Amino acid sequence: MNATLLAADCLPRGGVVTVETSSDASAPSFHIRAEGNHARFTEEVAQALAGEGMNVDARHVQPFLTHKLSRSVNTALKIVPTEGKVEISAG
Repeated sequence: MNATLLAADCLPRGGVVTVETSSDASAPSFHIRAEGNHARFTEEVAQALAGEGMNVDARHVQPFLTHKLSRSVNTALKIVPTEGKVEISAG
């Protein structure tokens, strides 16, 4: 859910967020796609998502919390920007 909120934040001018999850309970994974005009994320968000942001402020608490939650279940998050979309995946 946190990663879905993060994907929605990548769409400053609106768009569509699509969530796909695995059906294998022993190896959970997800792929979230945020598509829209000017879909983007900041370098600070990428750092917080990777657990590298030591100065966590109100704007970066969501990606930092998402990082902490992913680490608690032993998985890594990946965020990739492409033209008109941002993709977040785990597992």
